[in-house]
Amino acid sequence: MKARSEMRELLLDKIAERKAAIAKNGADHEPVGMLDAFLLEGGLEGDKLVDFCVDNIILSIFAGYDTTASVSTNLILLLHDYATKEELEQIRSELEAFDMQSISANSAPANGVLECVPSLKSAVYESFRFRPVVGSTFRKTTGPIQLGNVAFPANTTVQWSHLHGNNSPTFFETRERACPLRFLSTNEPPPFIFGYGKHKCPGQFLAQIEMVLLMKAFLCNFDFSLIPDQDTNP
Repeated sequence: MKARSEMRELLLDKIAERKAAIAKNGADHEPVGMLDAFLLEGGLEGDKLVDFCVDNIILSIFAGYDTTASVSTNLILLLHDYATKEELEQIRSELEAFDMQSISANSAPANGVLECVPSLKSAVYESFRFRPVVGSTFRKTTGPIQLGNVAFPANTTVQWSHLHGNNSPTFFETRERACPLRFLSTNEPPPFIFGYGKHKCPGQFLAQIEMVLLMKAFLCNFDFSLIPDQDTNP
């Protein structure tokens, strides 16, 4: 809470500065950065506007940095503990053949660059399933809905647990063991990693690029092992 209060104070002058620029430029204003996008959302003023900006910037810092760093770290740990030599070489071969320079705005896969390296994509998905870096996702109902046998009235906060959902015996066989290439050929659903619908992670494509380039630089140039006697349990 202290950090949030400090960030709020830092943003007050910047919000005033950007609001003045937006007002000056009117309809011709070109958004400059995330803060402008938040301010142009409309409908909020005063403390509500500041709180909206602070909350979303904190969320973006977490979602745009911490999650990618944690998934990459967990992925390396998963490959170390569970990938066979053949599986690791399969992932390395795909990464060595991958050329980011050949991807353009017109040729990029619709679902992100992980589609270009399917073995790595499977390992990333399995890493998120086995060691979720986000514990839960929350949504609030805008009207009454029915999920299975449970009825939720409007304005109800619904929590989805990634840990339990991604380890459900209903969907995942051998759920207690990580299988890096599980999602190459399976009827099991992919883990809830980037979300769905209009709330789907807007940074998913950048996150995929970061993971692919990091794994290409790391796996294709280094052998790796863990320092003994570390507690790596999730």
